[in-house]
Amino acid sequence: MAFSEKVKKTVKQKACFRCVICHQPFVEIHHIVPQSEQGPDTEENAVPLCAGCHDLYGGNPDKRKQIREMRDHWYQTMEKRSRGERIFDPIEVLSQEEQMRSQKGI
Repeated sequence: MAFSEKVKKTVKQKACFRCVICHQPFVEIHHIVPQSEQGPDTEENAVPLCAGCHDLYGGNPDKRKQIREMRDHWYQTMEKRSRGERIFDPIEVLSQEEQMRSQKGI
């Protein structure tokens, strides 16, 4: 079997339709524990990943715990953002620093 449309939609919404590793849009829902290893088609075993991150990390059994932790952290971050809480986003900070440097000609 595969993930139901309901599970796919829920997981994508929790991640704001972004990859939990690189935060890029255009994700697909992948199994953390693959179906070939009896991984269930449940929300707990689902993770939104872009194609690149899936290719790099998705098939590596040593990365499963880290992928799950990154997913849970990203879900929490997106939940805080949806409530209007200010969160620290290192990618956003770096982008702002780069903009300031380019404006100063550095």
